[in-house]
Amino acid sequence: MSKQRIVNTDQLDLWFHQGIDLKNRIIYLDDDISTESVSGVIKAISILNDLGSDPITLTINSAGGDETAGFALYDIIRGSAAPVFTHGLGQVGSMALIVFMAGDVRTCSERCVFMNHAGSEDLSGKPYEIETEFRMFKQRESWCNQILAERSIKDVDYWKRSSVYKEVYYTRTEALEVGIITE
Repeated sequence: MSKQRIVNTDQLDLWFHQGIDLKNRIIYLDDDISTESVSGVIKAISILNDLGSDPITLTINSAGGDETAGFALYDIIRGSAAPVFTHGLGQVGSMALIVFMAGDVRTCSERCVFMNHAGSEDLSGKPYEIETEFRMFKQRESWCNQILAERSIKDVDYWKRSSVYKEVYYTRTEALEVGIITE
């Protein structure tokens, strides 16, 4: 037996104002990927899982952002009891692309553009601190390439080669060809 929470109309308006349409099970992420933006999405996924097992749609319009927050959201989506469908609008770039790839079904609007690139990091400090940070940077880059390879039709080498020195943009048609979107 699933838990049912009672939500009144005032609460629905509040949730909708925060980018969550409880009635239609849609979450809107239209900001940079950050601890703050991801926290709300994680809470919404948890609540929607409590309310039932129908699919959840996460609509994303984001240029990217913080990798740590993005990986946290990716893991929550992949572990969701209810299927999570991702839908791209506008731009889905950088870390937002990794979050997008967590979707069980991945779709986008006609003029959505996806962007992938090698990450960047400002390193400073003592030599051993820089070395430690650089190792972690390379690990996060590896995780991104592994996720892209596991969830698309291209292998890790493709994702490494395609974005090592530049930003790579994919239209809806190109995204379908490489498996960023599933339909």
